[in-house]
Amino acid sequence: MDDKALVKPNLCGLVGTVEQSSDLSDPAVLATASRLLKTTVAAQTRAGACYPRSNDTSIDAALSNSMCASYPVPSIPYRVNLNASCPVDPAYCEFDGSAAAISFDTGLMDLATVLGINSKQEDTFILEDSLLAHLCPMVGIDGELILNYTFDYDTAEYRHGIGYYLRSTRNSWLPIPPLRRDDADVSIYFLALNDVMYHKPVDDPVFSSHTPVLGYYGSDYVLGNFMCTEQYQYCNPVNNRCSPLGGFDVLLNPESSDSYRDLSGFQRAMLLRIGHSNLGPSMHFIVHGLGASALQAQTSLVQFGAISAWLPNNQWQIETEGLFQMALAKLQAEAVAFARKENLGEYETLVYPDSVSAAWDRMCKSQKIRSTSAYQSFSILGIAIIVVVGIVIIMLSFFIDVLIFWCYRRLPFLRKYQYKRRQYISDGQLQLQRMAFEEAGYGDWRGYEEKVPTTKQWNQPLSVPSEHTLGRIGFPRAGNTRTDEQSWNEGSVEQVKVEPKMDVSSYPVEQHQALLSGNR
Repeated sequence: MDDKALVKPNLCGLVGTVEQSSDLSDPAVLATASRLLKTTVAAQTRAGACYPRSNDTSIDAALSNSMCASYPVPSIPYRVNLNASCPVDPAYCEFDGSAAAISFDTGLMDLATVLGINSKQEDTFILEDSLLAHLCPMVGIDGELILNYTFDYDTAEYRHGIGYYLRSTRNSWLPIPPLRRDDADVSIYFLALNDVMYHKPVDDPVFSSHTPVLGYYGSDYVLGNFMCTEQYQYCNPVNNRCSPLGGFDVLLNPESSDSYRDLSGFQRAMLLRIGHSNLGPSMHFIVHGLGASALQAQTSLVQFGAISAWLPNNQWQIETEGLFQMALAKLQAEAVAFARKENLGEYETLVYPDSVSAAWDRMCKSQKIRSTSAYQSFSILGIAIIVVVGIVIIMLSFFIDVLIFWCYRRLPFLRKYQYKRRQYISDGQLQLQRMAFEEAGYGDWRGYEEKVPTTKQWNQPLSVPSEHTLGRIGFPRAGNTRTDEQSWNEGSVEQVKVEPKMDVSSYPVEQHQALLSGNR
């Protein structure tokens, strides 16, 4: 019995605002931002419970059981490469003369498995998400700008005791040619340690802290930074055709790809669902919502967020992996939330793409979750097979012996086994009773080869005593003029000698038939 159950849809679909606007003072925009932030915070909590770090496989078992049990898979598997190739000009991937890059790749993941989208074999859909993070020197990042700056930092924050400050930029930043990728989304992350200090020196390149400050160690730089390139790809397993690797636009605007034309209506609906609901796992959106709260290092701060004991020299890799895990956890949560929502906000509405309306309605009824003890899934086909086969066996039991006997009579190669059929009949309870009646002279019988023998005369009365006051059992002699009751009461009953049961299976067929007719 499977542990999956279908979600009962409620307010199914993508959530949009009543009026499209980019004005941050618009209540509809604020409501949407608030909803996205709540899902990101929930994804951060779930990532900590369900996704172990690559260097630490232990997780809180109690929290894991409560938060991970309802999703189709507890966590989406991925590969980690600590020695990844530089995704841009190698000159921008070096730290102290050595390469510094790490990659995370889910590989081609079946959405029916990892997200619980219940689909037919021809409608299955495969998605790949890969993230490559690398260190980047500050030089050169202020290339061509959409704004007239890449990142602004108020140095007064260094003295305000606010702890870490983390910010990402992607859309407002056009990288210089050595950092530019046409087949990936390139984002840069700026980290300010501000007045955070450590008990021990920190050798991590982004959190580097060796400057003595009041008995502690402060940051070596005003800002630390790293860059990420994110790529996506979808494949149709029916014909093994895939889209090219690219940025989020591969999911958001897939019509330009040749592989899109081969997709079924249900597959196109899944693609639009992922693209237009921001389901694509993106570190940029995680950091954009959480800021410094997304950092693993944030949890080690004490004394009003200003003191930390120590950080390992690969802390920047731990942070990038944590951000990637949050994005995957958000991908899982949004998949389930697509089919069922408790309510909508005042300024929110459901969005239904007209191009895939039929498949959209079907997808609302196709979201699976892992069931708890309150629900159980079972196979309707399996139950139907059991019921039908059971009924056939029961019905067959009513006439199988008739069918077998008919075959004995009609099929020539079975006639030599007639004696076995007759032995089976003669050992029947009613045939034994018929023999006893005939031996005592009661009735004129027929049906020697039937399971139920009958008298030739219809309604012929038979009176057979079943017990005697003296304990003697027998049959009155034929021609006795006294009543049966007088004979039994006075004990004038002639004993009947019962012969031992004979094995008639060794008799010739003619002799066996004579025995059945009562002639010895």
